[in-house]
Amino acid sequence: MRRLNAFLGELELSVAKRAEAMAKFDAYYELLKRWNRSCNLVAKRDLHDVGRFETRHLIDSVALYPWMRGTHVDVGSGGGLPAIPLAILRPGERTILVERSTKKCRFLRHVGFELELDFEVIEGDAKEAAVSADVITARAVAPVVELWPLVRDLMADDGVLLLQTGEPVDPGVIDAMLEQSREIGSRFVTLVKQPS
Repeated sequence: MRRLNAFLGELELSVAKRAEAMAKFDAYYELLKRWNRSCNLVAKRDLHDVGRFETRHLIDSVALYPWMRGTHVDVGSGGGLPAIPLAILRPGERTILVERSTKKCRFLRHVGFELELDFEVIEGDAKEAAVSADVITARAVAPVVELWPLVRDLMADDGVLLLQTGEPVDPGVIDAMLEQSREIGSRFVTLVKQPS
């Protein structure tokens, strides 16, 4: 996973922190491969090609690191992307993974134990989670227009929703989300372009 290591260098992480993170990323990849047969965590083709997994999932997740601050809530965590890679890079920071599937929650807790990561897993619907997030991520959960109602009540007053997109998003959708956010406080949405 040389591209990932180089990408971590661009984020100005120390050599020691990069080495520790890379070992955990490798272990996470192995756990995903082992559990994917029973939990359908990631597309099979992505796990059969480590380069594809590295680019589509790990680098894609780590690209959010510059925007991370305070409590991070990942909605619809599934296989733990982007939450687990970000938790690896942010030891000691509060990370909460919200997932409906009992099987996937079991996997997420197992990863936390195996990789010695300190994050919380909430099994259930995001709308019912009683948390206040400085940063919310939600990867492949719902179309952008449907996502906002699911997450807006989880955001702290100065919280941010990070949306990753490789496809253009209709400016009208973002404008509507921003208008709704102004109505309920100073919450905002940031679009993060996928790394190439």
